[in-house]
Amino acid sequence: MTKKLIKSGFIVVFFLVLCLPTFSIEVNEPEIKSVEGMDIEFINYTGPHAVINTLEEIKSIGRGLGTVIAQNTTVAATAGSTEKYYVIHAVDPTTTTGLDADILFLGPNASVDHVRNLRHIIAAYLTTAYGYTEEDAETLAVFVTVYNAVYRGNMDNFTQKYKKIVTDNLTADKVGLSVNYQDWPGNSQIVIPLQDPQGRIGTVDTTIISDKEVVDSLRKEDDMGIDDRKDLVEIKEKEADAAEEKAAEAQQQAAEELAKQKEEQQKLEEAKKEADQAKKEANAAQK
Repeated sequence: MTKKLIKSGFIVVFFLVLCLPTFSIEVNEPEIKSVEGMDIEFINYTGPHAVINTLEEIKSIGRGLGTVIAQNTTVAATAGSTEKYYVIHAVDPTTTTGLDADILFLGPNASVDHVRNLRHIIAAYLTTAYGYTEEDAETLAVFVTVYNAVYRGNMDNFTQKYKKIVTDNLTADKVGLSVNYQDWPGNSQIVIPLQDPQGRIGTVDTTIISDKEVVDSLRKEDDMGIDDRKDLVEIKEKEADAAEEKAAEAQQQAAEELAKQKEEQQKLEEAKKEADQAKKEANAAQK
């Protein structure tokens, strides 16, 4: 009963954080001023297409990238073609300060021209690389695109929050995502912050991609982004559950290790007693 109350309270509090205009501790004053009042509205191509890709073809782009990275998410890696779609899995376990990240580059020949399809690519990548459900991945993709649009060209934001292995692969004129699809090919470095690149729920840092500026931008949409924000709250609850399970597993493992150590110590003491007894009996037999 207590756990349910705690989780319910967590959901309410986090949703209020997403809805109310409070400042995130992750954003400093210069960053706030640089993006304050920004209204993110993506401009998508609306004309006829010479080639129309199916949804599965679009998702296959993300899956292809994710399949490579999923082979070992704990080490730095790259996937894809620099001419079209390319990912740098920028992780450095030797550095504890700052965030790891995946960087999705849209090359000069990338043909994606609608934010909806770009989100499908990102979602398919997250599902394949880290095991997110399709529903959760689609929600995260919305926040990732808005986050990158909000901080487009704001190199200071990324320098302050991310590890050197990440920022070494970013440039001030291309970092983030333009709101205009015409700027995307060859000029996009979409940053996906990673909290724990182990391939499970909690991999993507949901706090970073849902800071005040991102939420404020979503609140300016016609539907105020309510569904997306509610969905992110549910992901947060799953993260809390996963963290609780991980802690319980660690505690159980520690208890088992302690019990094993005690058992080994007991065996050692018994063996020593037997050896001492055998020695005494041998000495007595010689008298």
